[in-house]
Amino acid sequence: MKRGFVCVLFLTIVSIQLFGIFQVPVQAAWQDTAMEAFRNHNFDKAIEICQARKEKDLFGKLILYFAHAEKYALYKSKVDKAARDSQEKILRSSISIKDVDTIMLFARETDKPETIKASNQLLKVAFDNVNRIDELSQSLKFLNPEKYTSETYDLAMKTIKKFLINQRKYVMKGGTIPSKERDFIVKSELIPRLVSLANLNSTAVNCLILIEDPAIEPLRETYGKGVEKALIGIEKAVAKRLKKWPESTWFSAQPK
Repeated sequence: MKRGFVCVLFLTIVSIQLFGIFQVPVQAAWQDTAMEAFRNHNFDKAIEICQARKEKDLFGKLILYFAHAEKYALYKSKVDKAARDSQEKILRSSISIKDVDTIMLFARETDKPETIKASNQLLKVAFDNVNRIDELSQSLKFLNPEKYTSETYDLAMKTIKKFLINQRKYVMKGGTIPSKERDFIVKSELIPRLVSLANLNSTAVNCLILIEDPAIEPLRETYGKGVEKALIGIEKAVAKRLKKWPESTWFSAQPK
């Protein structure tokens, strides 16, 4: 029995190593060490730890960026300024909505003014870089004012609103919203989430008006001033669309 158990354990360990599961605690260890150094204002040590990992790991890139930013504020060194600017350029072109939670770890470093400023800027870039439905879907989780900061919540709401404005304009120009975008609007948690926020947030009301017809029934199942405003706004939006495109639907200017 013991020999069989050891054999199974060995095979299990080999399988885990092959799939890279053991890499997680190793990576977490260096991240913890680097973050501890950064939080203790030992920026040189944090930079040294992350230097070898900067090409592949977002966490390493972020610590390098923020550490050099803090050092530049303290010493005004051209070396730190160049390193900070280089990392910023890399991050701005590569970060996305999936990186928001990682960036927010640094946004809580209240005794590091450069990190607070830079992390908030990167959060905005992450939301601005959203250009696919799967990324837009990920933004829905941030529409939770109780769990996320007001800044992150507002950025998520603005990202959703920008998307819906573009869909509305597309239809009003004579277009048809593609099926993936339509499915996101009507089949995801978008409408329920916006309806739940309608009495709390004016942007949520504006988003529901932009959605139009699909939002009517969910809105009628609840009540409140925001809900009433959304229903009135939808009625006006539908009338405006039908005046320009008499046989249109909420997703297409063309006849069915």
